[in-house]
Amino acid sequence: MWRRLLSWLVAVLCIVGCEGRGGPGRTWRHRRINAGGVPCPRGCMHCSEINGCLACKPRLFFHLLRRGMRQTGTCRHDCPPGYYGQRGVDVNRCRRCQLQGCERCFSNSFCTHCLPGFLLHRGKCNDVCPRGFDPHNATSECILRANCVVGSWGSWSSCSRLGSTCGYKWGFETRRRLVQHPESQSDRPCPALRESRRCRMLKRDCQKGDGTHRRKGRTKNQRRRGRRRGRSREMGSRGHGRKGKKRRQPSRIRTS
Repeated sequence: MWRRLLSWLVAVLCIVGCEGRGGPGRTWRHRRINAGGVPCPRGCMHCSEINGCLACKPRLFFHLLRRGMRQTGTCRHDCPPGYYGQRGVDVNRCRRCQLQGCERCFSNSFCTHCLPGFLLHRGKCNDVCPRGFDPHNATSECILRANCVVGSWGSWSSCSRLGSTCGYKWGFETRRRLVQHPESQSDRPCPALRESRRCRMLKRDCQKGDGTHRRKGRTKNQRRRGRRRGRSREMGSRGHGRKGKKRRQPSRIRTS
C-alpha cells in the first residue's frame, strides 16, 4: 500500500513540475459572440443575426448588400462593380456610382469603365465620341484622332534598270516604309511609302541568268555611236581646244 501511495505522489509531483517548466500543452483562442449567439464573419467587429456586419475592422470597406427588401452589411477589401471606396475617419464605405452608364468608377464624378453600349471619355460615359475622337473597339474608349503614322525607311535596293542589274550605265534604286497606324476618317492621307533615286550601275558584263534582254558585249549600234562620239570630240578639240568635264547633276529622289 505504501508503494502505491508513493508512486501516486511521484506522478503528481512530475505533472506539476512539467507544467511549470514549459512542457507540452495546449493554447486556446476565443471569438466574441454577439447578440443572438451567431459568430461574426471574418473582418467584422460587431454584427447581428438579422443585419449582418455592423462595424468592420480597420482598412476594410463596409458595404450594404441588398436582397429584396433586406439589407445585410458586409466587410470587403475592395468595393464591388458599380461602387467606389470612400474612406472616412470612423468608417470606410462603398458608395454607388451615380454616373450614367458607368460600371466601375474611381469617385462620384470619375468613371473608369462603362457599361456595354457606352464609350468612355475623360471619366464620362457617352453614346458617341466627341469631335476629334474615334471609338476604340477593344477598350470602348474615345481615343484622339491621329494622322497616318508611318515607320522608318528601309534600306535602298540594288541599282537596276528594267529588272536588270547590268548592261546599263544608269539605273534606279528604291526603298520603302510601312504604315504603323492608318489615318482616321476625314484626315490627311498617308505620306509616300515608296521612293526611288537615280544611281550609277556597276561596270560589268551581263552573265547568263541576269534577267536582261541585252547580249554580252557591245552591239553594232553602240560601236557606231562610239565612233561618232570620238570623231566629234576630235573635231571639237581641234577647233575649240580641250573641253572640261561636265558636272554630274545630283540624283533626284522620286516618291510614290
